Amino acid sequence: MRSSPISILDALRLVGCPIPLEKKAILADRWEDLDPRWRVLTQGFGRQATGCGATIGMHQRCDFDCEGCYLGSDANRVPHRSIDEVFRQLEALRAHLGPKGNVQLTDGEITLLPLTDLIAVLKRARELTLLPMVMTHGDSFRRRPGLLERLVVDGGMTEMSIHVDTTQRGRLGYKGVKDETALMPLREEFATMIREARRSTSVKLRAATTMTITRDNLDGVSPVVAWCLRNRDVFGMMSFQPLAQVGRTREG
Repeated sequence: MRSSPISILDALRLVGCPIPLEKKAILADRWEDLDPRWRVLTQGFGRQATGCGATIGMHQRCDFDCEGCYLGSDANRVPHRSIDEVFRQLEALRAHLGPKGNVQLTDGEITLLPLTDLIAVLKRARELTLLPMVMTHGDSFRRRPGLLERLVVDGGMTEMSIHVDTTQRGRLGYKGVKDETALMPLREEFATMIREARRSTSVKLRAATTMTITRDNLDGVSPVVAWCLRNRDVFGMMSFQPLAQVGRTREG
């Protein structure tokens, strides 16, 4: 799926009004909602961004059993919301975030949804002029060759985030890994996978990576950052999440 070339008329509109009037109004509302203490020159919220949204209840189930997990104890028994319910969430997010609003498609492991459902959600988000990002542990792409390319070509996916760290349990070929450096071959595998998907689909797939931080893997942050810098053509963003005692996170 190749991106459609922008027309001369569209280009002229962008020059004349790079930020749509609807987006400007929403940005102004966010700015007014801010505590006056945070209305500073370096503040992005309400000036360049309207925030980020996420789906809730899209698919709580997951085939991992991680040490740090925000899902409830009954997550794998909770039925996922209907496609129509997810569509209504996207419509509400569009009204709140405006055009080109960033939306995380998440909950449990959403790549376990029927492929037609996930593609439908991606396409609906695009129709609403949202920017959907698929949040995943990535193993579905390793177990189901061609899945990544299907989401890109059929669903129009251009953004994804892959969570990789030693708190995860259930990773194919990486049982009981306790050192972040031992996961470097896995990160290389994902980097190669994304580069190959870009070549085969001609789509500039953007990727981020997420890492849960604990006392045990804090020393691993530095080598992971160094690796990401060497592979910044693939992973343009890193997100560090401090471990929280919520959901199914193991005691202690």
